[in-house]
Amino acid sequence: MSWRTEWKAISDRIQGLLNAGRFFLETQRVSSSDDYGVADKQLLPQSRDIFQNLDQFRAKYGPTLPNAAVECLNRFVETYRSNFNKPEKNSQGMIQFRFTALAALSSEFSYKIAESAEIAKRLSERAFLHLQRVIVANSAERERWRAAFEEGELACERLGASHLLLHGIWAFKVNAEGERTDLVFGEPLRDLEEVESSAEALVLIEWKVVRKGSELDGQVARAKEQAERYASGSLGGLELAQYRYIIIVSEKRLLMPTDGHRGGIIYRHVNIAVSPDPPSRK
Repeated sequence: MSWRTEWKAISDRIQGLLNAGRFFLETQRVSSSDDYGVADKQLLPQSRDIFQNLDQFRAKYGPTLPNAAVECLNRFVETYRSNFNKPEKNSQGMIQFRFTALAALSSEFSYKIAESAEIAKRLSERAFLHLQRVIVANSAERERWRAAFEEGELACERLGASHLLLHGIWAFKVNAEGERTDLVFGEPLRDLEEVESSAEALVLIEWKVVRKGSELDGQVARAKEQAERYASGSLGGLELAQYRYIIIVSEKRLLMPTDGHRGGIIYRHVNIAVSPDPPSRK
């Protein structure tokens, strides 16, 4: 199970408990008695269980979570540990405190992980924009990419991955077994310490060469098929899990298909032209 999947389960449980607590407090307006001990037997013990889930989640996934998200969890657990470990008693104040604290934590943590993904996406978009512009502006770079285009897909992968790393993006593709594969060395990417210490984001990128416009749809379909072999791994905080990039390297600029969604993942299509027509001058 990935940390995102486990976090969603915890977040859903928090939301369910908040709904139950809201209903309980509304009934207290009609009658302040709790004859069956709902607060002591259900609401407060469940809030303590969720706190323990969060502490276990922090210990299990802390090294792979975004830094801001880890700080959020650390602050919550260390600040409120004693409050959540107190003996439960039918106290409206204790319910209000614990439920409000859990709601605030859920909101802040979800924001932190979303913010991390957005930064990784912006870095990726900037890297591809820079690559296309440097090909236009720099004749040496243009010749380098023309040579890679003539050589084929593997040469484009290696050159592209090296460029992306300058922007903090560690690019990988998927092999036949669904494993991460390093684009420069062509080997399974299993030792991830170097990735964690040097990159801002780990991004799945499939590179395809298109020499004729008629090849475009087939190459895009093959790239998606290959990318779909992959199931997100343990580097949830570093990995841009919501986006996968399909890079089409062509001689001239091509009109890309519309970005699509599959299984909650956005497939982003980017064209890199190695001999683009010069910008029009009006």
